[in-house]
Amino acid sequence: MVLENNEFKIWTIHLAAGESMPFHTHSKRYFWTALSAGKSISYYNDGSVLETQYEVNDVKYFSDLSDANFFTHNLENTGSTELIFMTVEFLKELDVENI
Repeated sequence: MVLENNEFKIWTIHLAAGESMPFHTHSKRYFWTALSAGKSISYYNDGSVLETQYEVNDVKYFSDLSDANFFTHNLENTGSTELIFMTVEFLKELDVENI
């Protein structure tokens, strides 16, 4: 964990070649940024499988997650280099009326 307050959490993930993160659930808006190049595979609760190739500074934002709209997946490093990500999770609901 890099920083956590009542609005967001920031953490880094370091996943060596061949290592896996266990299944976990995302139900809050978040984004990740790739700090290293590499590749992975993820298995999802809906049966889908996603292979991803990362380049440094790739970013993916999940803007519509909630308790009713969530996903569960794992992350396996299938490349030959360490995968490093910076992840930011927003703990509060987006107040679209005050944007």
